[in-house]
Amino acid sequence: MWEKKEELGAGEFCTVYLASYKSSSGNSIAAVKTARLDESTGLEKEARLLKELNGNPYVLQCYGEAISFEEDCGHVYSLFLEYANGGSLSDLIARYDYKMSESDVAKYTFMLLKGLSYIHEKGLIHCDIKPENILVFVDEEGYSYLKLADFGESMKVGEKKTRFRGDPSYRPPESIKEGIEGPSADIWSLGYTVLKMMMGRKQIWKDYNHSEPAEIPNHVSETGKDFLMRCCFQVLPSSRWTADQLINHPFIQENIKEVIPILELKQRNFFKKNNHNPLGSWSATKGHLSPNLEPANLPVLCC
Repeated sequence: MWEKKEELGAGEFCTVYLASYKSSSGNSIAAVKTARLDESTGLEKEARLLKELNGNPYVLQCYGEAISFEEDCGHVYSLFLEYANGGSLSDLIARYDYKMSESDVAKYTFMLLKGLSYIHEKGLIHCDIKPENILVFVDEEGYSYLKLADFGESMKVGEKKTRFRGDPSYRPPESIKEGIEGPSADIWSLGYTVLKMMMGRKQIWKDYNHSEPAEIPNHVSETGKDFLMRCCFQVLPSSRWTADQLINHPFIQENIKEVIPILELKQRNFFKKNNHNPLGSWSATKGHLSPNLEPANLPVLCC
């Protein structure tokens, strides 16, 4: 039986818990997003999108979903996800004492670009890229890996978004003024995320409408400024670079070119080592079991 542990966080419609499972083969843990079944539409959509993205080392892995009954709130929808032992990118920035070197910024930006390249190739737009929605996984040697997470605001290319609940401070002008979303919107948001890594505690925007250009700190290199101002912060969406183009920008290549193969190998190996589903082979959606499963195989989340 899965046992609900401490609360990890809460949003408008869902709560995230750490859950553990003890078995003869050892202990398993997962992060579980839960919501009342009648308020779980967004969470169920996130589950569908994550399942499409499963298998990429730069994107949070989805283990499965379940519906249970709790006395205090009735039927509850639960989404089982990888647990990030390093918290979020915001936490990582703080662990650097808000003084991340440019080579480290480039290294983590490379990881984010690999994730964005993958989801854009799949025809998806994240729509809410920011440090809090990027999770950190730390291996036994203390090395940190980043993964894109929190796809609650995500959409498919060409889909119309009726309302936006994400952080407006990371949204591009066309999204704020006209509600237009596209892969290039993620690039703008990525730029502000990169700038946040560079600036630490400092405020990185003057107003949510971005009527004035971002202020880039003096300590940022010319290639870093070019990466942000010429490639990410273009007001015209079509003028922004793609994730694949940004991977080849001098800011990335000059800082980490020699170690890129090592970075990719380490992330793939970390993914292979940890990419086991602690839930086994069960599956459930709105109470419908897969044909070869008995009800007893369904995970039970115990409070």
